[in-house]
Amino acid sequence: MSLSKLSDQAFNKKNRKINTVTMDPEKKEKCAAHFHHGDRPRKLPAKPLVLQINNMDHSASENLDWNEIKIVGTSQDITKNYFRLTCAPDPSTVRPVPVLKKSLAMVKADFKNKQDYAFARNQMKSIRQDLMVQGIRTEFTVEVYETHARIALEKGDHEEFNKCQAQLKALYAENLAGNVGEFTAYRILYYIFTENSGDLTTELAHLTKELKADACVAHALSLREAWALKNYHRFFKLYRESPRMSGYLIDKFAERERKAALKAMIKTFRPDLPVSYIQSELAFANEEECQSFLSSLSLVFAGNDASKIDCKLSLAVLPNF
Repeated sequence: MSLSKLSDQAFNKKNRKINTVTMDPEKKEKCAAHFHHGDRPRKLPAKPLVLQINNMDHSASENLDWNEIKIVGTSQDITKNYFRLTCAPDPSTVRPVPVLKKSLAMVKADFKNKQDYAFARNQMKSIRQDLMVQGIRTEFTVEVYETHARIALEKGDHEEFNKCQAQLKALYAENLAGNVGEFTAYRILYYIFTENSGDLTTELAHLTKELKADACVAHALSLREAWALKNYHRFFKLYRESPRMSGYLIDKFAERERKAALKAMIKTFRPDLPVSYIQSELAFANEEECQSFLSSLSLVFAGNDASKIDCKLSLAVLPNF
């Protein structure tokens, strides 16, 4: 579903990197031709044309004024490879919203059927870029970023997930409709994962009454409370009940919390700690998963069947995990 070789060549030719410092007059005229509107040519920005696609705030896009350029795409290509731009693109290489909606539907269907994240990531970044260069900030823009964030979260791409989250926060601030509660919950969970108490405190301070009532946010707040109080029984009960894609984020710090919980258990139980109890309390899917976790910790088992941990002898290895 990639572009044809001919289309790639045409696109690359139009988007060849331009050095705005050493550009000769002839090349400058060719680049300026992209901005002709009727008989009146548009001015080129004085600064180098550098598009920072991953940020939508004012500081990140100061090199290009998209409201002034007003590109309106005409391309009808459903798929288009992502290229980082160094010069404003020709409208014939940019897709308008109706085509982008078809592109988004295609990416969703393809990812559901094939789970090809490399393709999905490339296409989603291309869709985001076409929205950016046209200055489109609508509910469809929110849908695009939410979709990419979910796909990235499922595949563990935290870089793209965080970039999408940053843009969503800005878009929600413009009162554009979307799944605000869901992605607010993801931010809370991410701050727990990174143990970023400063940003977590700020996020909690700005929660509205309506957001606190959202199911995803309420779950994240309950989990945060259990985490802060080291209430591991409650923490892992909530882990089992994770709504939407919250579980993917909790997965990232579940092992850390399991180790902390296991330390507390070994210090408390005497003489033995049943593995079946650990499996139940720490929300392991099955005994095999639990045994795999325990085997990496060099614990001492009571007897030969590895069904119980000798708490007294295992105390010596606690500092190692």
